[in-house]
Amino acid sequence: MPKLFEARLSFAAAACNRKPGVLTSLVTHHITAYASSNNAIVLSTPSFSVSAILRIQTSTVTSLKLISVDRVVLLFAGASDGSVSVGVKENDEWKVKSTPLKHSASCIAVDAVLIGDIVFVTSVGADGRLQAAEFSRNEFSTVSSISLVPSPSGRETLPECVAVHSIASSNTLIAVGGTDPRIQLYNANKGDAITLSFLMYLDGHRDWIRGLAFSNDTSELYLASASKDSTARVWRVEVNAQSLSESFLPSPARRVSLGEADLSVTAVALLDEHTSAVHSVAFATSVSEPHILTSSMDCTVAVWRFAEASSECVARFGLMGGQSAHALGFFGAEFPEQGVGHVLAHNFSGALHRWAIEKYSSSSPYEYFAHPAPTGHFDRVTDIAWAPNGSFLLSCSADKTARVFAEHEGTYVEWARPQVHGHSIFTASFCNTMGMRYVSGAEERMLRIFDGPSSFRLPGVRNIEEERKPKAATLPQLGLSNKPVFAQEETEDSNAASDMVVSTYGAPKAGTQAPLEEDLKQSRLWPETVKLYGHGNEISAVATHIETGVIASTCRAQATKDAFIILWDMNSGAECARLAAHDLTINQMRFTADGNHLLSVSRDRSISVFERINATERFDYRTKWHKKGAHTRQLYCCTWISDNEIVATGGRDKNLRLFCSTNISGKTMGDEIMKHKFESAVTTLDSLRLDKKNRTCFLAVGLDNGYVRLACVGWNTDMGVKLTNLKSFADDMRCGGRITGIRWRPLQDASHVRGCREIALASEDHSVRVYSISLNDDG
Repeated sequence: MPKLFEARLSFAAAACNRKPGVLTSLVTHHITAYASSNNAIVLSTPSFSVSAILRIQTSTVTSLKLISVDRVVLLFAGASDGSVSVGVKENDEWKVKSTPLKHSASCIAVDAVLIGDIVFVTSVGADGRLQAAEFSRNEFSTVSSISLVPSPSGRETLPECVAVHSIASSNTLIAVGGTDPRIQLYNANKGDAITLSFLMYLDGHRDWIRGLAFSNDTSELYLASASKDSTARVWRVEVNAQSLSESFLPSPARRVSLGEADLSVTAVALLDEHTSAVHSVAFATSVSEPHILTSSMDCTVAVWRFAEASSECVARFGLMGGQSAHALGFFGAEFPEQGVGHVLAHNFSGALHRWAIEKYSSSSPYEYFAHPAPTGHFDRVTDIAWAPNGSFLLSCSADKTARVFAEHEGTYVEWARPQVHGHSIFTASFCNTMGMRYVSGAEERMLRIFDGPSSFRLPGVRNIEEERKPKAATLPQLGLSNKPVFAQEETEDSNAASDMVVSTYGAPKAGTQAPLEEDLKQSRLWPETVKLYGHGNEISAVATHIETGVIASTCRAQATKDAFIILWDMNSGAECARLAAHDLTINQMRFTADGNHLLSVSRDRSISVFERINATERFDYRTKWHKKGAHTRQLYCCTWISDNEIVATGGRDKNLRLFCSTNISGKTMGDEIMKHKFESAVTTLDSLRLDKKNRTCFLAVGLDNGYVRLACVGWNTDMGVKLTNLKSFADDMRCGGRITGIRWRPLQDASHVRGCREIALASEDHSVRVYSISLNDDG
C-alpha cells in the first residue's frame, strides 16, 4: 500500500494588500514580509523568494512590523477584526500566537521597538484608541490604552499610522498620524504599568498623515512623516536640548516637559518632489549619512539624501508616463537590505516592484535598475490547471486576470499574463498538449479561446511552432478582446494602434529573463481567437478532452432550462451537442482519460455520468447513469478514481463519497461504495494514479477551512474500497481561505523523480501555491 510523506512548500504567489503599512523589512536577518489577504508572506532577501506563508487571522491583515530579539524574529500583525497577532520564528520555524492587544474596530497600524531585551508594542485602531504593551520571554504585560485626542476643532480623527521610539530609560515616544493634518505625540511612561499621556501636536502638513517612521541608525533622532498633501517632512527630536534663540532654528521648536527631562521637536526638512499623496516614509540603515525613501500615488518612489541644511532627491523612479496607468500609485516602499542598494515597493493592484543599484559608480552612485519581483493575484483565485505536459501552471482569478507560472532558475515565476479581462474569470482548461491554447469562462455568457503567441517562450525553450502565429496581442482601451498582432502588420501599420496598449515589448528576451510587472501587464497577453456563444448566464464550469477535441461547458442555473452542458468542437468553435440531466448549476465536470465518459456534479445534489455511444462520433454522448440525492447538500467537486469504474465527489455536507460507475461484482452503477466525513466542506478533489497495474491512487482533498488532506485509495475487483494513510498538511501550510482548486502536476518526462511529485493549490486567500510531495508506492 502506498505511503505518504511530508509536504514542502516549493512556491507561492499572492499580491500585497492595498494599504500603507503592510510591507516591512528586517535587514539584519534578511527578511521582508508583506500582507496578502489574511496571510503574511515572508520573503528571503536578497533572492526575494517566498520562504513562508503565515495564516494570521480569518480577517484581512492591515499592518505588519518585523523586529528581532537576539535570534528570535517577531512579526506583529494587525487585522481588520481589531486583533493583533505575533508570528514567532525560532529555529527556522514560524508559530503564530494571539496577543492581548485588541481593538473594538479594525486595527489600522502597529509598530514595535526593542528596549533592552523587552519589545514595546503599540497599535492604533478605528475605535480611536491607542494601545501599548510589553513583550518579554513570550509573555505580554497588561495592555494600556488611551483615547486619541480629538482635533482642535473637536472633530474626531481616524488614525492612519503609528511609530514608536525609546527616548529615555522610562519614557517611550509614540507618534500617531491620521485624518488630521497634525501629528500627535504621546508618551508611554513605564513604571509598575505603562501610563500613556498626550504630549503635543506637530503642525506643518496640510492634509492627512499617511506614514510615520523614526530613524534608528543616525546620530540624531529624527521623525519622518508622509502626507496626503504630496510632501514628506522630517522632524528632529531631542531630549534636554540646549535652549537656542528662535532665530537660529529653521522653524520654531515645540517643547514639553517629561518630568525630569524636556522634549524638543523641530521641523528641519521639507521633501516635496512628489505630485500626489505620499503614503510611506522609511529610513535606510548602515549608511554614512541619513537617507529616506518615500512612495507616492504619483507612481514614483524617491530616495532622499537628508541633511538639516539641505535635503536632496538623489533618485526618483517608478512607473512614469503611460506606464503609470498600470500601477495607479504606490502604497508603500522599503529598503529591504542594509544601505540604499535595494528598493521594494507595492502598488495599487498589489504588485511588488523591485529596483537595485547593479554596479556602483562614483559618477552616478544612485543609478537604479528594475528587477523582477514576486507577483500574484489580488483577489480570490478561482481555478488552476497544469499544462497537459506539465510545463507550466495556469491560474485564473476574480481579479480579472489569468496568469502563467513557469519554472525559472530553480523556482517558479509569473511568466505571462495571457488574459487581462473586464470580468472575474471563474474557470479555465487547456486545449492542446503543449498548453499553447486554453479556453476560459468568466462572469459573462460566452467562453473565450486564447492561443499562445510566437513571442511566448518558456524558460529554456528556444522556439515553438510558429506557423502564422501572432507575434503578440493588444488590448483596446475600451474593449475586452485581446487582438492578435502579426509581425508584418506591426511593420506595415506601426501607427494604427493608438488605441491599444503596448504589445511586444520584452518579447526578444522572453525565454531568458523573468518579466517585470509592467511587462506582464502590457506585453505578455495572448491573442483571443474564438468566442463561444450559447449560454444564457455566466459560465460556471468548463472541461476539455484534447485527443477528441471536445470542450464541455455549463453556466449558472436557477432552473432546469439553463442547467445543460454544451459540447463544442475545439477546432472550429461550433456548438455540436447539448446534454441535460441536472436542475441547478453544474459546479464541475471531468472527462475520463480516454474521453469516453463525462462526469458532472451539481448544486441540485445529483451526479451524472455521460457515455459516448459511438467511438467515431465525438459528440454522441448519452446519460449512462444519474443519481439524485447523492449528497445531503450541494456538490462542489468530482474526479475519476479509476477510469470508467469509480468516481469521487465532495460537497457542502463535508463528505467525500465514492460511487461505482459500472455494473461489476454485484455492484450497480451509482452505488455508493465508500464515505468519509471531514471537519469542513469538501471543495476540490484530484487523483493521481502512479501505476495502472495497481488498484491504488493518491487522492488530494481541499477543504473549505483551508486544509488539504492526502490519502491513498485502494480497491479490489469486487469494488471493495479502503481509504488509508489519511494525512493532513501541517498547520503552518493551511491556506487562509477555501481551497478552490487542487491539481497534481503531470510528469514532463522520465527524468523526474518517481517518488516526488508536485501539487498546485488555489485558494480564496488570493494565493497560488505549489507543494513538493514525497510519495512511495510499495504496491
